[in-house]
Amino acid sequence: MDSKISKDKVIELSTDISDKDVKNQCQTILLSLALKFNIEISDELGRKIRMSPLGQKIFNEGIEEGKIEKQREIARNLLDVLNDQMIAKKCDLSLEEVKQLRKEYENKK
Repeated sequence: MDSKISKDKVIELSTDISDKDVKNQCQTILLSLALKFNIEISDELGRKIRMSPLGQKIFNEGIEEGKIEKQREIARNLLDVLNDQMIAKKCDLSLEEVKQLRKEYENKK
């Protein structure tokens, strides 16, 4: 960092905030800026955040998104062999979501 405050001090300040919501917001903004501008602080701050409740929340959300995407992938693979109602039931997706997947599938043909 080219500022007068060292990267270690920035990380320390972001982890010392007592209000959890404010701390999460500050760390999220700081990490986003660091990633966007390729600032060297991003790796170290990322490690600190991964160990925090915010990091755990982000990790869990990523896992959940991955599960949903896998369900959609399976549903796409079943579009030519099952009807929409059966796909929705077997893949635990809404009928509307399966219809949208079918529409996308038909448009690609």
